[in-house]
Amino acid sequence: IPWTIAQQFGDSKFAQLSGARIVRIAVHPSVQSMGYGSRAVELLYRFYNGEMVSLDNPGDDEGSEDEDSKGEEDGETEDDSDDDNNGKSPKASGIRAEKLAPRKELPPLLLPLTEVEAPRLDWIGTSFGLTLSLHKFWSRAGMQMLYLRQTKNELTGEHSSIMVRALPRTSGVNDTWLDAFVNDTRRR
Repeated sequence: IPWTIAQQFGDSKFAQLSGARIVRIAVHPSVQSMGYGSRAVELLYRFYNGEMVSLDNPGDDEGSEDEDSKGEEDGETEDDSDDDNNGKSPKASGIRAEKLAPRKELPPLLLPLTEVEAPRLDWIGTSFGLTLSLHKFWSRAGMQMLYLRQTKNELTGEHSSIMVRALPRTSGVNDTWLDAFVNDTRRR
C-alpha cells in the first residue's frame, strides 16, 4: 500500500506513515452478511485508534491477592527444587533426571485487548480486486478509496483497489492528509 500510494501521488511522505493492511476477513458462509466481518473491522479500528476500554472494575483488589499467592508459590518451588537433587552429582541432573511438571509462571497465550498496548499507527487499509459488494463492505467500514488501477488484473478481471482509514487518535497527526488524497483520487 505505501509503495503504490507514494508512486501514484508522487509523494514519498505517505510511505513514512505507519500503517496496517487487512489482508483477509474470513466469515463462515452460513453467517455472512450478518455483521460479523464489519464488527471485526470496527474492533480492529478501535484497538489501533486507542479506543479499547477496560470493563474491569478499578476497585477490585484481586490483583494484589494474586501477587501475594504467587510469591508463596515461588518460595515452595525453590524449596522443592533443592530437595530434588538430594546430593546427586551434577552429571545426573541432565535431561534424563529432569522431572516434568507444569510451569507456574507461563505467560498467557491470549490476552484481553484492553491489556495489550496497540502500536502507534497512522492508518489501516486494504487492497483488493474491486467488486460492488467488497466496495460496499469496506466503505461501510469507514475506508476511503485512494487508488483504483485503470487496467484489469489479467487473472481475476478485476481492477485493483486500495482503501484506507486514518487513525488520528493514536498518531496525533491530523487526518486531513487522507482527504487530500481522496479528493485527488476522485479527480483522476
